Amino acid sequence: MKFEVACLLVATAMLSGCGPKLSHIEDYSMAVGEIIEVPLSPIGREQTIKIAATSPGKPIKVHVYLAEHAEAANEAILFDKTTDHLLASEEGAEQVALHATVPAGKEAIVRFQPAGPTSAEVHLEITN
Repeated sequence: MKFEVACLLVATAMLSGCGPKLSHIEDYSMAVGEIIEVPLSPIGREQTIKIAATSPGKPIKVHVYLAEHAEAANEAILFDKTTDHLLASEEGAEQVALHATVPAGKEAIVRFQPAGPTSAEVHLEITN
């Protein structure tokens, strides 16, 4: 009996350490040149976030970076430069599937925009 109770306590402790669930699901109608940034609140442990975005018939750009590096990341995106500040990135796709590791206690930003001079209808899902 003591063994079952101990196993139950260990299992409960392990499950409680899973942290908060992230589930951001939203549809966006984007105008030509519009940029949308979705901030993700920090949590107390490292997490891997998954980004799935679809934009039928209109390619989009999706970038993930830490809020503390927003200025450098946005400059790199604007001038099409490579940078270590981007945690994940994909450009010119109608379907995007990215994974990014966000350090503990850090706010991340998911930034997306149409890939060309066009509007876009985007379905975005962010989970962990």
